Amino acid sequence: MYGRKYFLNVFKGSFSEPADPGKESHSFEQITGHLVNINYSKDGEKLRLHVADENNFYMLSMYVKSRPTNAFYWMMKNLDFKYPMTFKIKAIDGKDFFTIEQFGGPVLWYYSTNNRRELPLDKDEERAYFRTMIETEMTAAIQRVLNPYPNHPVYKPMRKGLQGGYFDGYKSKPVRFNNPDLSGDPGFGL
Repeated sequence: MYGRKYFLNVFKGSFSEPADPGKESHSFEQITGHLVNINYSKDGEKLRLHVADENNFYMLSMYVKSRPTNAFYWMMKNLDFKYPMTFKIKAIDGKDFFTIEQFGGPVLWYYSTNNRRELPLDKDEERAYFRTMIETEMTAAIQRVLNPYPNHPVYKPMRKGLQGGYFDGYKSKPVRFNNPDLSGDPGFGL
Protein backbone atom coordinates (compact mmCIF):
# COMPACT_ATOMS: atom_id res chain seq x y z
CA MET A 1 0.00 0.00 0.00
CA TYR A 2 1.32 3.41 -0.96
CA GLY A 3 1.50 5.89 1.91
CA ARG A 4 0.15 9.37 2.26
CA LYS A 5 0.95 12.55 4.23
CA TYR A 6 -1.85 13.93 6.40
CA PHE A 7 -1.63 17.48 7.75
CA LEU A 8 -4.23 17.53 10.51
CA ASN A 9 -5.57 20.18 12.86
CA VAL A 10 -6.48 19.12 16.38
CA PHE A 11 -9.81 20.83 16.81
CA LYS A 12 -13.40 20.13 17.92
CA GLY A 13 -12.81 16.55 18.98
CA SER A 14 -11.03 15.27 15.88
CA PHE A 15 -7.81 15.26 13.91
CA SER A 16 -9.05 16.88 10.67
CA GLU A 17 -7.57 18.04 7.40
CA PRO A 18 -8.42 21.62 6.47
CA ALA A 19 -11.33 21.70 4.03
CA ASP A 20 -10.16 22.29 0.46
CA PRO A 21 -12.73 22.84 -2.29
CA GLY A 22 -12.79 19.87 -4.66
CA LYS A 23 -10.58 17.73 -2.45
CA GLU A 24 -11.63 14.92 -0.14
CA SER A 25 -10.66 15.70 3.45
CA HIS A 26 -10.11 13.13 6.17
CA SER A 27 -10.92 13.17 9.84
CA PHE A 28 -9.67 10.79 12.54
CA GLU A 29 -10.51 10.24 16.21
CA GLN A 30 -7.31 8.30 16.81
CA ILE A 31 -3.95 7.73 15.16
CA THR A 32 -1.42 5.05 16.04
CA GLY A 33 2.28 5.32 15.20
CA HIS A 34 5.70 6.42 16.36
CA LEU A 35 6.25 10.01 17.41
CA VAL A 36 9.19 10.96 15.16
CA ASN A 37 9.49 14.71 15.71
CA ILE A 38 8.07 17.62 17.72
CA ASN A 39 8.38 21.21 16.60
CA TYR A 40 6.62 24.57 16.44
CA SER A 41 5.18 26.56 13.55
CA LYS A 42 7.28 29.49 12.31
CA ASP A 43 5.14 31.99 14.23
CA GLY A 44 5.32 29.83 17.39
CA GLU A 45 1.53 29.67 17.71
CA LYS A 46 1.17 25.93 16.98
CA LEU A 47 2.81 22.79 18.33
CA ARG A 48 3.30 20.08 15.72
CA LEU A 49 3.58 16.39 16.48
CA HIS A 50 4.99 14.30 13.62
CA VAL A 51 3.71 10.72 13.70
CA ALA A 52 4.59 7.87 11.32
CA ASP A 53 3.08 4.42 10.97
CA GLU A 54 4.14 1.72 8.47
CA ASN A 55 2.68 3.55 5.47
CA ASN A 56 1.51 7.04 6.40
CA PHE A 57 2.82 10.23 7.94
CA TYR A 58 0.64 12.51 10.10
CA MET A 59 1.38 16.02 11.32
CA LEU A 60 -0.90 16.89 14.24
CA SER A 61 -1.05 20.66 14.58
CA MET A 62 -2.54 22.25 17.71
CA TYR A 63 -2.57 25.75 19.14
CA VAL A 64 -0.03 26.30 21.92
CA LYS A 65 -2.71 27.80 24.18
CA SER A 66 -5.14 24.88 23.76
CA ARG A 67 -6.28 22.06 26.03
CA PRO A 68 -4.72 19.33 23.81
CA THR A 69 -1.31 21.03 23.90
CA ASN A 70 -1.49 21.46 27.66
CA ALA A 71 -2.36 17.75 28.04
CA PHE A 72 0.59 16.80 25.82
CA TYR A 73 2.96 19.03 27.79
CA TRP A 74 1.90 17.50 31.09
CA MET A 75 2.32 13.89 29.91
CA MET A 76 5.30 14.09 27.52
CA LYS A 77 7.90 13.15 30.17
CA ASN A 78 6.13 9.80 30.61
CA LEU A 79 6.27 8.85 26.89
CA ASP A 80 8.57 6.08 25.67
CA PHE A 81 9.60 7.12 22.16
CA LYS A 82 10.91 3.64 21.29
CA TYR A 83 7.39 2.23 21.06
CA PRO A 84 4.26 3.18 19.10
CA MET A 85 1.54 5.19 20.77
CA THR A 86 -2.11 5.92 20.05
CA PHE A 87 -3.15 9.57 19.96
CA LYS A 88 -6.83 10.09 20.76
CA ILE A 89 -9.09 13.13 20.80
CA LYS A 90 -12.73 13.59 21.72
CA ALA A 91 -14.99 16.50 22.54
CA ILE A 92 -17.14 16.48 25.66
CA ASP A 93 -19.39 19.48 26.32
CA GLY A 94 -17.49 21.49 23.70
CA LYS A 95 -14.07 20.84 25.27
CA ASP A 96 -11.31 18.81 23.60
CA PHE A 97 -9.85 15.91 25.57
CA PHE A 98 -6.50 14.69 24.22
CA THR A 99 -4.97 11.43 25.44
CA ILE A 100 -2.10 9.20 24.43
CA GLU A 101 -2.17 5.45 25.03
CA GLN A 102 0.89 3.27 25.20
CA PHE A 103 1.38 -0.33 26.37
CA GLY A 104 -2.39 -0.90 26.50
CA GLY A 105 -3.34 2.02 28.74
CA PRO A 106 -3.34 5.81 28.97
CA VAL A 107 -0.08 7.67 29.53
CA LEU A 108 -0.34 9.37 32.91
CA TRP A 109 0.44 13.02 33.41
CA TYR A 110 3.86 13.71 34.87
CA TYR A 111 2.71 17.15 36.02
CA SER A 112 -0.67 17.94 37.56
CA THR A 113 -2.48 20.82 39.20
CA ASN A 114 -1.61 19.41 42.63
CA ASN A 115 1.95 18.39 41.72
CA ARG A 116 3.51 21.07 39.53
CA ARG A 117 7.05 19.94 40.43
CA GLU A 118 9.48 22.50 38.93
CA LEU A 119 6.91 24.30 36.73
CA PRO A 120 6.71 28.11 36.90
CA LEU A 121 3.40 29.48 38.19
CA ASP A 122 2.95 32.02 35.38
CA LYS A 123 1.30 30.46 32.26
CA ASP A 124 3.57 32.29 29.78
CA GLU A 125 6.67 31.19 31.70
CA GLU A 126 5.27 27.64 31.83
CA ARG A 127 4.85 27.57 28.01
CA ALA A 128 8.41 28.91 27.59
CA TYR A 129 9.65 26.19 29.99
CA PHE A 130 7.92 23.47 27.94
CA ARG A 131 9.21 24.88 24.66
CA THR A 132 12.77 24.73 25.99
CA MET A 133 12.15 21.18 27.24
CA ILE A 134 10.90 20.10 23.80
CA GLU A 135 13.76 21.76 21.94
CA THR A 136 16.42 20.22 24.18
CA GLU A 137 15.34 17.17 26.18
CA MET A 138 12.46 15.69 24.11
CA THR A 139 14.01 16.24 20.67
CA ALA A 140 17.26 14.67 21.86
CA ALA A 141 15.35 11.64 23.22
CA ILE A 142 13.51 11.18 19.91
CA GLN A 143 16.73 11.45 17.90
CA ARG A 144 18.35 8.65 19.94
CA VAL A 145 15.65 6.18 18.86
CA LEU A 146 16.50 3.87 15.95
CA ASN A 147 14.28 3.96 12.87
CA PRO A 148 11.45 1.37 12.98
CA TYR A 149 10.58 2.08 9.30
CA PRO A 150 13.84 2.51 7.33
CA ASN A 151 12.03 2.19 3.96
CA HIS A 152 9.07 4.41 4.78
CA PRO A 153 7.23 5.29 1.54
CA VAL A 154 6.42 8.90 2.49
CA TYR A 155 8.28 10.38 5.43
CA LYS A 156 11.85 11.58 5.02
CA PRO A 157 14.05 13.43 7.53
CA MET A 158 13.50 17.18 7.81
CA ARG A 159 17.10 17.85 6.76
CA LYS A 160 19.60 15.82 4.79
CA GLY A 161 22.48 14.30 6.65
CA LEU A 162 20.48 13.85 9.85
CA GLN A 163 22.55 11.58 12.04
CA GLY A 164 20.96 9.30 14.57
CA GLY A 165 17.33 8.89 15.38
CA TYR A 166 14.39 8.12 13.18
CA PHE A 167 14.80 7.70 9.46
CA ASP A 168 18.57 7.65 9.46
CA GLY A 169 19.58 5.10 6.84
CA TYR A 170 23.10 4.83 8.22
CA LYS A 171 21.92 3.83 11.69
CA SER A 172 19.43 1.30 10.28
CA LYS A 173 22.06 -0.90 8.56
CA PRO A 174 24.34 -3.31 10.42
CA VAL A 175 27.97 -2.19 10.30
CA ARG A 176 30.79 -4.69 9.79
CA PHE A 177 34.31 -3.78 10.71
CA ASN A 178 37.12 -5.45 8.78
CA ASN A 179 40.37 -4.67 10.49
CA PRO A 180 43.40 -6.64 9.24
CA ASP A 181 45.28 -5.78 12.46
CA LEU A 182 42.90 -7.92 14.54
CA SER A 183 44.02 -11.52 14.00
CA GLY A 184 41.28 -14.08 14.25
CA ASP A 185 38.56 -11.43 14.00
CA PRO A 186 35.56 -12.75 12.02
CA GLY A 187 34.75 -9.24 10.78
CA PHE A 188 32.92 -7.97 13.85
CA GLY A 189 35.96 -6.40 15.53
CA LEU A 190 35.56 -3.88 18.28
